[in-house]
Amino acid sequence: MTYLGARGQTKSQMREVMHFSDVEDDHLHEAFTDIQSALNKPRQPFKLYMANRLFGDQSYTFLDEFLAAGRKHYEAELAALDFR
Repeated sequence: MTYLGARGQTKSQMREVMHFSDVEDDHLHEAFTDIQSALNKPRQPFKLYMANRLFGDQSYTFLDEFLAAGRKHYEAELAALDFR
């Protein structure tokens, strides 16, 4: 989820460390969505429960595009907190 909002050198470093270099960004987050859906298909002998949440300082304004993508691909909402 943090890679979703990364830019510049941080994004490049994360891409290298996590070995995302073989996948285009447009397809990467869709792939995570597909994996989660496949694991939680009806009538599976198991169920994967995930707790996804982003925590950000309330003084920072997050891009609507980032927040929407987090909800779409990871079912994650942002909790704005006071980190002071």
